[in-house]
Amino acid sequence: MASWSDKVAQVTQNAISKGKEVAGVTKLNVEIGALNQDIRNIQTKVGAYVLSNGLLPEDSFVAGLAEKVQAYKTEIEAKNEKIMELKNITVCAGCGREVSRDNKYCVHCGAEIVVKASASDKAQNSEAETVAEGAAVVSVENEVPAGSSIVWAEIVADNEDGAGKTAPDNGEAAGETIQRDEAKAADTAEESAGAASETADETL
Repeated sequence: MASWSDKVAQVTQNAISKGKEVAGVTKLNVEIGALNQDIRNIQTKVGAYVLSNGLLPEDSFVAGLAEKVQAYKTEIEAKNEKIMELKNITVCAGCGREVSRDNKYCVHCGAEIVVKASASDKAQNSEAETVAEGAAVVSVENEVPAGSSIVWAEIVADNEDGAGKTAPDNGEAAGETIQRDEAKAADTAEESAGAASETADETL
C-alpha cells in the first residue's frame, strides 16, 4: 500500500505533466493563430494587388469588390475635402504641406496656391449652370424665329385677299337670288290675278 508521501509525489507529477500539456497546447495554438494571421495578411496583399492592378476583370465577384473599393475611395476623398474645407486649409502642390486656403502663395516653398473647388461650390456651380441652361431654353423658345414676321405678314395678306374676293362673290350671288325671288313673286301675282278675273267672269 502506497504511503502518504508517494501519493503526494504522484499528484505532483500529474500536475506537472498536465501543466506541460496545457503549456504545449497553448504554445501551438498561439503559433497556429500567428500562421492564420500571416495567411490573412497575404490574402489582403493579394486582394490589394489584384484590385489596384485591375486583374481578373472577368470574375464578377472580383469586379464587384473593385467597384465597392472605388466607391469607398471616392467617399473618403470627398470627406477629406470636406474636413479641409471646414479647417480652411489646402495642400500645396509644390511641397505637399498644408496651408491656409486664403494664401495666394505657400509660406513654406513659395509655390502658388491653387484651391480646388469644394463639394458645396461644385453643387452651387452645377445648380447655377442648370438654371442658366433652363433660362436659355426658355429664351430660345420665346424668341421669334428669323423671317417669321415676313411669313406672318404674307399669311395675313393672303387671308385679307381671300376675304376681299369672297365678299363680292357672295354679294353677287345674293343679288341674283333676290332677282329670281322677285321674278317668281311677280309671276305668281300675275297668275293669281288672272285666276281671280276668270272666276269673276264666270260668276257674272
